[in-house]
Amino acid sequence: MIKDCSRHDKHEAFLTSLPCYEISSHRERVAKLMLDLGSPEDVGLSARGLTKIDETLTGFVVAGEIAGVVTALARDGKVVHRSAIGLKDIAGGEPVSFDTIFRIYSMTKPVTAVAMMLLYEQGLWSPAEPIAKHLPEFAGVKGPDGAAPDHPPTMDELMTHTAGFGYAIGLSPFDDVDKAYIDAGVWDADGLAEMSRRVASAPLAY
Repeated sequence: MIKDCSRHDKHEAFLTSLPCYEISSHRERVAKLMLDLGSPEDVGLSARGLTKIDETLTGFVVAGEIAGVVTALARDGKVVHRSAIGLKDIAGGEPVSFDTIFRIYSMTKPVTAVAMMLLYEQGLWSPAEPIAKHLPEFAGVKGPDGAAPDHPPTMDELMTHTAGFGYAIGLSPFDDVDKAYIDAGVWDADGLAEMSRRVASAPLAY
């Protein structure tokens, strides 16, 4: 059914370029996904305890560590706590709101985690196994001092980001591990297999 699209509220401004029937369809999908509002006590949480979230995040904003942040906490199908603290950006000075759009990193992680758990259910790996069982190039990894680690890095440590690997993507000042990644040309590797070999050639951070 094609509906009148002559009016749009501010939350739908980004949809104005879509055909009218697509906007109507979007509204219906969003309505199905929206959660009811509730109180923390409705779902067994403490409203007083949740204020600590806002207090902590406000501290980050005041200290200048972040410009602003929006939070939403849901449980049992109800949104029971949300807050908008600080600015969209310091230069502009406009406060954040519940419909502020953010860039979100690491969205491959949940996809990878689901894929890995599917493989786990099939019995193809277990947390205690060394990474080298599946990627043999990691059999000889070295610690930051060039010596062998006290135990081979495990799949559990790999999946929980505690195996000692770095990033070398410039989010913080480069440490020795990041420099080793850069020197090895990790991000210039021709394919995942070669990237894996180059990562394995660099020392672990711990």
